[in-house]
Amino acid sequence: MSWWTNKINLLNFYKLVAIRNYTETNPIQNPGHSEKKMKKPRNKRVDFVVAIIINFILLYLVNRVLDWQIQFITGDWEKILPLFNFSIILTIVANAFFLFYHAKWLYFLARTFLDTIGFVITLRIYTVFPFDIYY
Repeated sequence: MSWWTNKINLLNFYKLVAIRNYTETNPIQNPGHSEKKMKKPRNKRVDFVVAIIINFILLYLVNRVLDWQIQFITGDWEKILPLFNFSIILTIVANAFFLFYHAKWLYFLARTFLDTIGFVITLRIYTVFPFDIYY
């Protein structure tokens, strides 16, 4: 077989696959199939409870870092600790609120706000840099 024959056979194969996929997903030709299957809604409350638990654990860990006397963390950690606590507590409050009222627009607005706070914390960590990488 020549190189051109292989290319033509490959193109014909792709056309057949495309036609088959079109007829399988086309609701007019295949009325039993719909593009978007109805998914069973997930229980978001479990996600929020897990997030609250993880954030409480993280709050404990962040506040105990200096007690562990880890070599590469300096005393400047105390300068960024209030920002960490503020962010974690806001996240806990937001998740607790979403346990009872979960509107999509409010969820995304809160996530945007919390992500902005996370960005500010990242900038503060960069300016304070409470790590000694040359220990």
